[in-house]
Amino acid sequence: IKKTMDLVNSRLNVWHLLGYSSSGIIVKVGKNITDYSIGDKVACMGSGYANHAEYITVPKTLISKIPKNVDLKDAAFSGIACIALQSIRQINPQLGETIVVIGLGLIGQMVAQMLRANGCNVIGIDIDKNKTNKKYIDEGITKDTIKNVLNATNNIGADGVISAADTKLNLI
Repeated sequence: IKKTMDLVNSRLNVWHLLGYSSSGIIVKVGKNITDYSIGDKVACMGSGYANHAEYITVPKTLISKIPKNVDLKDAAFSGIACIALQSIRQINPQLGETIVVIGLGLIGQMVAQMLRANGCNVIGIDIDKNKTNKKYIDEGITKDTIKNVLNATNNIGADGVISAADTKLNLI
């Protein structure tokens, strides 16, 4: 416990920039940049770059132009959506498969919605039972979680699992 407390206390006095996904309008373009112009609306991503600030400097590899019909507020979620989408690509789900999503925070909710849009059955699991009342099969973490997943899938089990949780979960 002391080691953990020392680690936490050492981080309290360190300044951290917040954010890793944002959007905005370009006000200055670096030398030799021809793909972007002042006034372009862009979505940005990347820890240490796409921070919550009035002005940021972002490498061109971490920005993308926003289509004219997309609002800046919506485009700010692009980086987060990329994280969710990449986790889905890693398991390559197919139509009709059942995927368990552990952790129903912002990224977990996006994963679950993308999976449903892809034609998958989603079993959402979260420590916070308030997050488990969406339109897909859900439950909170309990000692019966594995048994409940098997019951929900007629004892077949899930075709894949995506963990979007930010804490250790003891499921077994």
